[in-house]
Amino acid sequence: MSGKWSGAGTREADCDRAHRGGPSERVVDQRLRNRMMDALAPLVDGNAGVHRAGVVDYFEDFFALIEEDRPAWREVSSLTHDEVSALEAVSRELSIASDETPPMIDEASFTASGWPVRIQPQAAAALTLMERRGRFSKDVEESEPSPTAP
Repeated sequence: MSGKWSGAGTREADCDRAHRGGPSERVVDQRLRNRMMDALAPLVDGNAGVHRAGVVDYFEDFFALIEEDRPAWREVSSLTHDEVSALEAVSRELSIASDETPPMIDEASFTASGWPVRIQPQAAAALTLMERRGRFSKDVEESEPSPTAP
């Protein structure tokens, strides 16, 4: 994946804050999983997601959390093996799209490329898998998501 969309290594920074009196590492991981679900939303929405987020954020929101070149996200304790596999599939497809997309492309040209429609099924499968388990609490450690977690 080229660095044109990549964000900062958020898990490492969040865990560092946890060691300085912030939330526990588990709560950080729960929040990261919830954010990963949020980052899938524009991808699931296909062309509409690109128009809503913009091309840069379409890529950036996902790659800020999940990137092949930074394997630490795979160690997030709140993810299952199947969820990691599903996110890896989305990451691979999005990385190919990123590599084949010029850095200064407008929304209409990007949607015309067909990439959002090609990425959409894998993103939908990953999000559906994660939604089956639900969202974790942002504040309380949980081994599994609670039915009322926001």
